[in-house]
Amino acid sequence: MKDTQLEEKDDLAKYQEKVIERSLLYAPSPEESASIALKDNTTFGPLLIEFCTRLKISNIRIVKRIEGLVSQIYPILKDYDPRILKAAIHTLALLGWAHYSEHERAPSGDENKNDKQDKTNNDLVEFIIKKYGQGLYGGTKKRTDEEARWEAFLRTYEFGAADETDKLLNDGIVNGYFDESKLEELTNKSAEALTKGDAATNWHALWDRFHDKFDDDVDQFVEQAIKAFKQFVDYVTPADLNHLVKILKRLERNNEAQALLKLFMAQRTGPQDFFDLNQSFFGGQIDDPDVRRLFSERSATFSQIKEPHEILLEIYKKNGWNPSDMAILTNLTVDDYYRMFKLPLGDDHRRLIASALHFKQFLNPEPHYLAIVERAEEALRRIGKESAFNRMKVESYGI
Repeated sequence: MKDTQLEEKDDLAKYQEKVIERSLLYAPSPEESASIALKDNTTFGPLLIEFCTRLKISNIRIVKRIEGLVSQIYPILKDYDPRILKAAIHTLALLGWAHYSEHERAPSGDENKNDKQDKTNNDLVEFIIKKYGQGLYGGTKKRTDEEARWEAFLRTYEFGAADETDKLLNDGIVNGYFDESKLEELTNKSAEALTKGDAATNWHALWDRFHDKFDDDVDQFVEQAIKAFKQFVDYVTPADLNHLVKILKRLERNNEAQALLKLFMAQRTGPQDFFDLNQSFFGGQIDDPDVRRLFSERSATFSQIKEPHEILLEIYKKNGWNPSDMAILTNLTVDDYYRMFKLPLGDDHRRLIASALHFKQFLNPEPHYLAIVERAEEALRRIGKESAFNRMKVESYGI
C-alpha cells in the first residue's frame, strides 16, 4: 500500500521518529519497475518495458496486469508481421494504463475518492476510444481542459485515433476476454494492407507530411494525396476518407474530392455493414455530407431481407438489433425456429440458440421478446422429444 493511501498517515508522521529507527524510500523509476516485473519475459517483454516506461508506470502490479493482457493475444498475433504485434502491445499498454492507473483530477465536491477515481478512468478510456484524434486533421473536437491535457500526453506516446482493433482490444479488457475470431479477422486485414508495401508507406507518409511541416505546399500535398489514395484505396478507412475529402474541400479542391469519392465507391463494394454508418461504432464521426450520402445510398442497395438465422447470429456478435430484425424474429412460428435449429451451422449452432434464448434475461422483457423465447423453447422441446440423445442436449439449455 502507498503511504498516501494510509488512513492513519497523520499518526504515522507523528510517531515515525519514535518507533522507526530507519526508513527507506522505495521509489523505482518506471523503467526499473517494468524491468523488475518483466525480467523473465523474453518474448514481448522488451517491447512492453519500452511502452510502460513511456507511460511512466511505476507500479509493478499494473505492469504485471498489462503483461497478462498481452499474454492473451500474443499466441494469436505472434506469427504475423512484427509491426502488427508491436501495435497491439502499444495499444494494450496504453489502455491498461488508462484502466488500472490512478489519474489525477481536479477535486469536485464530496465525491467518494474511489468513485471519483473510477469515473476518471472511465472518462479517460472513453476519450481515447471515442473522441481523441477523431476531429478534422487528426485533432479532437470540443476538448475540455482535462481532455487537452490527456491529448498532449497521448501525442507524446504517439498514439493515433482509435480504430476497430483498438476498440476490440478495449472490449477485451472490459469483458475479461478477447474475441479471438474477430481479432484474427481484423489482423488479417491489417496484414493484407501491409503487403502493399509502397502503397501503405506512401499513404502514411501523406499524413506525416501534413502534420510535420508548415510549408505552404498545397499543390504538392494534393498531388501526393491523390496518388497515395489511388494506390491504397482498398484499405482506406471511412474515417480517413472523411478527413481527406473535408481537407480537399477546405482547400477549394472540390473536383478532386468528388473524384476520390467516386473512386472509393467504385472500388469498395461491401459488405453492407461497412457502409451502414448507423450500425458502425465510429459511424458518428463521419460528418462530411457527401460521404454520408454516398454511404447511405450504397447501404440501401443491399438486400434488406436477411435469413432469420443470420439475424440471430448478428445479434449474438453485436449484442444489438434494430426494429426490422425484431419484426422478422417475432413473426416466426415454432416450425420456423425448429427448422432453423436443425441447420448445420457448426460452432454457430450454439450461438444461434443462445441468441434466441437470451431475450429472457431482461428484468422486464417486452412482449415480443417473450414471444421469441417461447417459440424458440417450444421448438427445442420438440427436438428433445425426437430422441433421448437430443433430450440430453436440449436440457443443457435449461429446458
